[in-house]
Amino acid sequence: ANEEASVESTLKRNKIDLKSFAVINPFAGARARNLSAESVLKISRMIWAKKPGLKIILMGNSGDQKILAEWKKQPGFSDHIVLPE
Repeated sequence: ANEEASVESTLKRNKIDLKSFAVINPFAGARARNLSAESVLKISRMIWAKKPGLKIILMGNSGDQKILAEWKKQPGFSDHIVLPE
């Protein structure tokens, strides 16, 4: 129940409607298969071409949070939401 409350709070704080968002985990594979920042932006642009304004959430484990924080500083990532692990 505590985890559910945390998720609901995060969604509400970021104004994310449960019916209209996409989640990308660039780190879902082994290190050699991780997506690059450029790949994530390309995928995001493809999503936005079909669904303008859709919220895109980037997620990763605690070891990946530093990389996501760096990406958020780069052009093109301002419209992405980075969730904590």
